[in-house]
Amino acid sequence: MGPYRLLSPIGSGGFGQVFLGRHAGPHGFSRLVALKGLAAEKQDELEAVAMLIDEARIASRVQHPNVVQMLDVVEQASRIWLVMEHVHGETLARLIARTAERGEPIPQAVASGIACGVLRGLHAAHEATDPSGRPLGIVHRDVSPHNVIVSAHGVARVLDFGIAKAAGRLSVTRHGQLKGKLLYMAPEQLTVDPVDRRADVYAAAVLVSELYAGRRLIEPRDVQAALDRSSETDLGSLTELPVLRSIIARGLAKNPADRHPTAGAMADAIEACGPLASDREVAGWLRGLVGDELAARQLAWESNIEGTSQEPAHVPALSDATVSALVIAPPPTARGSDAAASIRVPVPPPPARYSSARWPMVVGASALAMAPVAIVILLRWGDGDAPAQSPSAAPAVETSISGSAMPTPSAVVPIDPPAISTTRPGVASASPTDIAPLGPRVDRLSVPGEGMHSSRPAPRDCDPPYKLDQRGVKVLKLECLR
Repeated sequence: MGPYRLLSPIGSGGFGQVFLGRHAGPHGFSRLVALKGLAAEKQDELEAVAMLIDEARIASRVQHPNVVQMLDVVEQASRIWLVMEHVHGETLARLIARTAERGEPIPQAVASGIACGVLRGLHAAHEATDPSGRPLGIVHRDVSPHNVIVSAHGVARVLDFGIAKAAGRLSVTRHGQLKGKLLYMAPEQLTVDPVDRRADVYAAAVLVSELYAGRRLIEPRDVQAALDRSSETDLGSLTELPVLRSIIARGLAKNPADRHPTAGAMADAIEACGPLASDREVAGWLRGLVGDELAARQLAWESNIEGTSQEPAHVPALSDATVSALVIAPPPTARGSDAAASIRVPVPPPPARYSSARWPMVVGASALAMAPVAIVILLRWGDGDAPAQSPSAAPAVETSISGSAMPTPSAVVPIDPPAISTTRPGVASASPTDIAPLGPRVDRLSVPGEGMHSSRPAPRDCDPPYKLDQRGVKVLKLECLR
């Protein structure tokens, strides 16, 4: 797809599929990217296509270190692909599950560092504007541990704005349609009421509670508990963290007006509780938890990004004119290692073929070009007979000239040959009436070898102005040309 090449699938969900890709540029430039496209069964659904385009437009307006960046959009064979920054790390959902398997809670400082990164990224999305500076009113609507990835450098990144609400969307949520994950939906989302950024604050509070508790706030099987959620959500596992417990409880308030007004305000409250792990400390904890898996994954990806093929990722289509100007390499000889080097030779254009309509023009041009040569030869023969010719020689060339000087090729007009009659077997002759009349006589003509201005009086025996040679062939009388 242009400069991008699909390598392997790395995730799927909802209506989209995510692939690992490689961006190959000039001079050996190469980097890994994430390519997101519609699932095969969704490619012809207009609503799904509109949602994918909306995601690209919305995510491109959010520029923050805690948000996965949208890099490009490509279209090939009527299929749209989103090109996103590839983050080497692990999803927060997987990290929480891994700590639960080990029975080791996430350190408070690490949990606070990750929580603040998620909240800062959400706040940047909520504050995004269009090119004219008007707020877009973005609401993610799908904040969950599955849509947060912690990079190998210890930075939490929010991703997947596929169902985000924003001004100017192409797709519109139909009345009664739920979008998002049930366990992380705010009460107003469940009742299909209008939502704003405070719905994301609620979902982030659920996520933060799971970070500190090391388990889900509501189990997936307890759907009724998810539907009956209220401000009295069970946070018993956070009794040892009373301040953090109160911050999370406020974020889980059933009434949006009772929650933190912004995600940034909630992040400020968590930072005030301290301690807060740095990115380096979060990265060290991550390596201790899933370091072997990340290293193996990185090794596989590096082999993909380097690649063994030197072919370009994108070859433009060639026009017919370009193909005709290409070069062709001859096949190697059969001597294996001694095969001849491929010498590239330009392919000439095919020769033009003359049509039957062009033959008269070719013959006429040839006659015009040969006329001056024939005249010079005749003048050098003098007044004598033409030299004898062998039986196989071509017949004498008959040429007429007009004017007082040597004609140029453009002044010579070919004369149709006279009608030939046979007087005896093998000898051709013609009667005087069959000869076309000559042009006006030339009174003075300068001839090489006779002086610069020598001249002779015009003879009177020029009727007819020809004579017959030994074979009966008509030959012009040269003296009649003087």
